[in-house]
Amino acid sequence: MALEHPRTREFLGTLHSTNTRRSYELALAQFFGLCGKPPGRVKPVDVVAFKRHLESGGRSTSTMLTYLSAVRSFFQYCCRADYIPKDPTRALKLQKPKAKPTRALGQPEIKKLLAAPDRRTAKGRRDHALIAFLYSTGARVSEVLSVRGENFHERGGQLYVDFRRKGGKWTKQPIWIPPKARKSLEAHAGRFGTWTPGRVFDLTAEGVRYILRVYGNGQKITPHQLRASCLTAMKEGGASLVQVQAQAGHASPVTTERYLDPARVAPINAIAARKFNPMG
Repeated sequence: MALEHPRTREFLGTLHSTNTRRSYELALAQFFGLCGKPPGRVKPVDVVAFKRHLESGGRSTSTMLTYLSAVRSFFQYCCRADYIPKDPTRALKLQKPKAKPTRALGQPEIKKLLAAPDRRTAKGRRDHALIAFLYSTGARVSEVLSVRGENFHERGGQLYVDFRRKGGKWTKQPIWIPPKARKSLEAHAGRFGTWTPGRVFDLTAEGVRYILRVYGNGQKITPHQLRASCLTAMKEGGASLVQVQAQAGHASPVTTERYLDPARVAPINAIAARKFNPMG
């Protein structure tokens, strides 16, 4: 089986994000299952056939893009390592779908969402901490799910966290945890300083989406929307684009601007990102 090929396992091992590794593994399994060839014998025609297979299967544009990106990344990796002489995906063109602006949740909606979990139960305390952490940090769901107890540290009586961003890079500056979010985290994991090493939230990305659907009470709320809500609230409150960019972990401010709800954000002078955190 192609996924048992040492080059395939080696490539998957270079991926830092658990969610990316899972989706790429699924994509490669489907690709090699369809073409029935080991990596060294794959031709451009096999890649074209896989693309047509995805197009005829009724998959969403984003899913198709993920699958094709996984195949291309794998063969580019093999070429760079001189495992294969030519990249069979070299002529593959990927067109990203035009991103629609994400509607940021207002404060009444956030308060309602945070009030939904029953904090008298362990599950309710976990879910409340998860929602508060997602919203207060504006982090990607993959970053939140991979964060571990040892990634938190205290300085001057304040709690901070280091995230492993896209591409495996760590945050240049630690992200401040507002007091309300810290209180919720400690209700879930115990008083800071007693946390054991390991993941703070033992969930999958799909599990997080399910939790938000349940507490959204019919409203489709996503982790991406909570991220956009945090960044929009910071900019709306007066943080500069540079400060919001640092909070988001974006390489370019152009990317950050795409996350901001244009219906609510106008350019304002900033003082400090921490002051304008929505849960500060």
